Amino acid sequence: MMKDGRIFKLCVITSIWLILSTLLGPPEFSYWNSFLQSCFLLFWSYAGHIFAHKVSKYYPINMINTHVALHHNAELKSQYPKWVDLSFEALNNFMGFFVLYIFQWLFGIHILSLKLILFAAFLYIGIHIFSYSLNNSKYHAEHHITPETNYSPEIFDILFHTKKEGPYEDISFKEELLPAVVAFVFIYFGSKWMESDFYLAK
Repeated sequence: MMKDGRIFKLCVITSIWLILSTLLGPPEFSYWNSFLQSCFLLFWSYAGHIFAHKVSKYYPINMINTHVALHHNAELKSQYPKWVDLSFEALNNFMGFFVLYIFQWLFGIHILSLKLILFAAFLYIGIHIFSYSLNNSKYHAEHHITPETNYSPEIFDILFHTKKEGPYEDISFKEELLPAVVAFVFIYFGSKWMESDFYLAK
């Protein structure tokens, strides 16, 4: 029953993430297209994390990728204040999504909305930094002990069998959804302001 309750919470949280992301797409993209983009970007947060670990097994990427070189190096990051590690990690997380926009720009294509890319990036940063790292999540801590497990989002760890069985802390709606709401508000009103006569008149 407890396991079923956890999966139900994950489904609710994932649905809200996707709804908020989808709402940012129009009128640039249709709601259906925006929903598909949102699904892809959410999966990218999982698959990209795995990819970052796989390629970082090789030199010189293992030195360049601060997610592995610093964030996963307990001995090295103990020599610096926590904010240094988390600042590099936030930047690393952001670039993991923004690289999709750079890829589009380089090849002259436009299939992903910048607003949706930014939402996915800020959502990932908010949960990874504030929920997982600062609140000492047991689920995330297990990923640092066994890097090939618990990549997150947890729903994908379950679907693709990369979740290591707990026990873990209960899922907090506040910690999982507050970053999504903040990211949505920031991007929605930020984009409205940039489209306003006040901004364009500058």
